[in-house]
Amino acid sequence: MNTIKKLVVIFFAAPLLISGGCKKKTKTCGGVPNVGVSFTIDLNQPQYNPLTITGSSMAVTGGNAGVIVYRYQTDQFKAYDGLCPYDGSSNSNAVVQIQSNKITAKCPVCGSVFELSDGAVISGPSTCPLKAYNATYDGVSTVSVSN
Repeated sequence: MNTIKKLVVIFFAAPLLISGGCKKKTKTCGGVPNVGVSFTIDLNQPQYNPLTITGSSMAVTGGNAGVIVYRYQTDQFKAYDGLCPYDGSSNSNAVVQIQSNKITAKCPVCGSVFELSDGAVISGPSTCPLKAYNATYDGVSTVSVSN
């Protein structure tokens, strides 16, 4: 009888051990495709007026689904692709939206929320930050964004 119990345990336990048990599989980030990004923003132009204020942000054309530009400090800007790193590559609606506080962005599809000061995930299923681009400021009126 002891041998039968061992066989039953092996028969039922082996598939669980091989498949990883009952551990829930988590979705990995789909990734944001590489695209060429190279543009400048003239802060003297009226359409870029929101970026004259530290702590403000706006979406501009470029990248995969627009580029979010954030004025982090008086002399420092950040830029991120608007495509959600969690499921943006598989869902064209997964474009992060700047929140009313202007310092976070949220994906309307998966619900992930990102910090615009560094692109990090604040909450949600995403474990990957927003894809960052280089943003350099000339100290006068021009912000250059590129990769």
